[in-house]
Amino acid sequence: MTLDERRVGPTAHTEAGPVDVVASSPSSPSPQVPGLISVGGASRSGSTLLTLLLGQLDGAFPVGELRYIWSRGWRMNMLCGCGVPFRECSFWNTVLTRTYGAFDRVPAPELERLQDSVTAITRLPALLAGARVPSFDRRVRRLEDH
Repeated sequence: MTLDERRVGPTAHTEAGPVDVVASSPSSPSPQVPGLISVGGASRSGSTLLTLLLGQLDGAFPVGELRYIWSRGWRMNMLCGCGVPFRECSFWNTVLTRTYGAFDRVPAPELERLQDSVTAITRLPALLAGARVPSFDRRVRRLEDH
């Protein structure tokens, strides 16, 4: 079994026995939804170091800077953290195929536009505000759906 198969496969084996990789958190709402910790920070804030440290925990898997998945990963086909181009990475191929039914059915251009329209640093006040423009909220919900 490859490392990528262990990351996304239904079961990985550890010294303590089999572990469900898809639902690695005991507080997960369902077996299909893993626990999630999102680490964010400004450049040079230590967020990458914190992510790598958390990634050492059993059942944890750091996915890197998801902010760039559609631009640098999908569109530019830059190297994944595993060292292969994004579109050739077996981990991301598996994740996106399971999510969208096929790797080539991912609406990456739409997702990149949505992400840029809601996550730019100039949008941070709107993301944190309680009262927002309805069109902004629709874009946020659409991005969250994906």
